[in-house]
Amino acid sequence: MARLSTQGRFCAALLCAAFAGCAALLTGCASPGLPKPPSLALPVPASDLEASRERDMVTLHFTEPMRTMDKLAIKSPITVALCRQQDAGPCTEVARRAIPPASRKDTVITVTDALPPALTSGQPIVLAYRVTLYNEKGRAADPSNSAYTAGGAAPPSIAGLTVVPAASGALLRWQAEPGTDVIELERDRKPALVSRPAGAPAGASAAAKVPNSLMKPPAEPSQATLRTGSPDAGGTVDAAAHSGETYTYIAWRVRRITIVGHPVELRSAASAPVTVEMRDIFPPRTPQGLIAVPSSGSPGIDLSWELDTELDLAGYIVYRTETAASAAAPTRLNPAPIEPPAFHDSTAKPGVRYSYSVSAIDKTGNESPRSATVEESIE
Repeated sequence: MARLSTQGRFCAALLCAAFAGCAALLTGCASPGLPKPPSLALPVPASDLEASRERDMVTLHFTEPMRTMDKLAIKSPITVALCRQQDAGPCTEVARRAIPPASRKDTVITVTDALPPALTSGQPIVLAYRVTLYNEKGRAADPSNSAYTAGGAAPPSIAGLTVVPAASGALLRWQAEPGTDVIELERDRKPALVSRPAGAPAGASAAAKVPNSLMKPPAEPSQATLRTGSPDAGGTVDAAAHSGETYTYIAWRVRRITIVGHPVELRSAASAPVTVEMRDIFPPRTPQGLIAVPSSGSPGIDLSWELDTELDLAGYIVYRTETAASAAAPTRLNPAPIEPPAFHDSTAKPGVRYSYSVSAIDKTGNESPRSATVEESIE
């Protein structure tokens, strides 16, 4: 075999190097994938639209989406378009406004529709609402779910709402109306003021004189909703209203109907608010079952009676009168209320007949009438 010249060997080396470089280049490059289409940035449609009607105003709520249909974060404002559909007609746009991007996943958007006079009188008709969410370029995916309410006349407003304290709670009254409407009451509680219990020294806390055996009223939320049944009775008692609290009440008349297969509510306008300070001016029940017997231990007379389980009870007061001086005013035997339903009269004198009675007193100083009297003496 003939030997290559120096120039030939150099050219061969260059050729090998070129082939090696091409092989490395081909080995290091990945195959290109299919090109992806650009994002249309369409907001995810609302799926939890709800509607409620109060008098001539329909209020709608839905959760604002945070991502687009292709799961990208929404960073630009969204335009909300609300449409209303009457019976089987077209869904006509009735409101439109821009909203900023949601800062958290539970952001709730509220949109309102003031019904025209033609939809606030006469017989009920079904109304369907949908919202469409547009991006900054005016593009949108599908509309939301449909939310239903009714057109037609709303229930009359509640007139003459009043509230006063009662022994069983807050007594509410209003002007009754015939029909099957229910009454809905919203109660708002202001923070309670801590007051000094009856008989406690100045500066003592309200808890200082509460017997350990008595339960405290259960904690209650600052706001609550109450509903009465039908027919309208013209009043109710809020038994959860506690003494020492201040409450404000607002009431609506609510009509529940089913129209074209959709259960809806029609609500009246809200009543004027009424406020009550639940001052306790009601005494406990009069003690029952008082008995008196000579003491079998230390000298004196033992008294006992039935236990009162009222939550605000502070205790009992025992009174005594000498039978021979029955016209005299009864004498109070215990300066401070006693908690147990029993008392030992160690000051009773032998040979003197006494007449006893007992009253109950609550933490605000309201005292019940005295019980029936019993007589006893010791030899």
